[in-house]
Amino acid sequence: MNRFLKIIAGFFIVVGLGVGAVFYFTSALSDEADEFFAAVQKEEYQTAYGRLSSEFQKATSVDELTGFLKQTGLTEISDHSWGKRNISMDQGTLSGTVSTKAGSTFPFEMTFVKEGGAWKILNMHKTSAGASESNENSVAKGTLPPEAQQIALVQKALFAFGESIKEKDMSKFHNHISQLWRNQYTVEKLDEAYKSIYAIEGDLTQISKLSPIFDQSVTLDQNGVMNIAGHFPTEPHLLNFEQKFIREGTDWKLLGFSINFTQKG
Repeated sequence: MNRFLKIIAGFFIVVGLGVGAVFYFTSALSDEADEFFAAVQKEEYQTAYGRLSSEFQKATSVDELTGFLKQTGLTEISDHSWGKRNISMDQGTLSGTVSTKAGSTFPFEMTFVKEGGAWKILNMHKTSAGASESNENSVAKGTLPPEAQQIALVQKALFAFGESIKEKDMSKFHNHISQLWRNQYTVEKLDEAYKSIYAIEGDLTQISKLSPIFDQSVTLDQNGVMNIAGHFPTEPHLLNFEQKFIREGTDWKLLGFSINFTQKG
């Protein structure tokens, strides 16, 4: 494995727009949020559930969504405003504040994805005050997962990629990545992107069993994209990687992936 390889795909791009243009192009997102909250206020939870993305629904039942809404006070909303709006290809984000009838106000963020030409809610997150313990099973959260989970995500991504490299077919890797990435790249497009390294020596599925070493702090950007960069302690060359993940429903899904081999030392 002494060849230099670099694989880059699925990067998240945010396009800057003027204030007026931003509100114009993101009006569909705010309208969708309005419809969602209107259904919640009427206790039409099945209707609200229908506005979730397929990935969100896979990970969350109607009862779980209802419990989350009641626990966070979202069933008693009096007002909401979005100070920050973004649209990037088939994904959009609204960030702002939500006020309840009880008089409390808290930061809130909603992420959307396009499915069948319509915007669907991919993730929602309330920032709670005070200290709290991480909960991997919460309906939505904007904090980083525990380190053990970060390691597992990196290993699983490399294993899925390694399987597809061995089979010279990106189908398994395509099934592993996020819905957002799948919406942009078909299996055929991934095959075209990676076919030049199908003859790679070595077995990436075996390398994935090693514990990765993170070369820098894991970060979570303003769009909810988690970036993990590091290397696997392979010999005689290091396998460097960078992976990007986004939360879909309650799970972290792969949004970007790159690897390269460099001379050790």
